[in-house]
Amino acid sequence: VLYTSTLSTSWTANGSNGYMQTVSVSGVLASDTPVIGIVQTSTVATNQTLLENWALVSRITTANNSITAYCYGDKPTVALPIQILCVR
Repeated sequence: VLYTSTLSTSWTANGSNGYMQTVSVSGVLASDTPVIGIVQTSTVATNQTLLENWALVSRITTANNSITAYCYGDKPTVALPIQILCVR
């Protein structure tokens, strides 16, 4: 099943573990194994910025109807449009 969502620039400090963000994604299951990628544009400079910021995302987990993204160091400074392919 393929879903789309956006990781915003609003990240919550996660103690000494960096940052985290939970995003609602209707239909995602806690038991899903997500394969997630950035959605690129037709502009090279924009894609470079997206990919640089995407590299800051360390891990993403699923729960029923949501995903949680973690950054163990710096957090992205731009919104990241993503595609989520869930393997069930």
